[in-house]
Amino acid sequence: DLGMLEIACDASAQECKPSPPAVSILGPSEVQQSQSCTWYSSVSGGALPLSYEWRLDNVVVSTATSYSTTDTGQSSFLLELRVTDGLQSVGFASLNVTVQGSGQFECQS
Repeated sequence: DLGMLEIACDASAQECKPSPPAVSILGPSEVQQSQSCTWYSSVSGGALPLSYEWRLDNVVVSTATSYSTTDTGQSSFLLELRVTDGLQSVGFASLNVTVQGSGQFECQS
């Protein structure tokens, strides 16, 4: 299932092309120290194929459709997702994640 492909047409140029990817990050914005959590990409639009680039404080950490980590050793971090489509259009999303003190193994949405 490839889902729906949105097409944007420019009447003056008489040209149609897919809309750029619209990107969001699904997952917790608060995590407990020493816990493992996963964040997922949500993408609509764009031309196939799509490529993914997850960044943790501006360092590439994954090129998969999701990202998992266990305790970064920081009190907070910026998680970013950049999705590039087959026409080199880019969609971007970011999420500030706060790390709470020691506690139970639990991801909070």
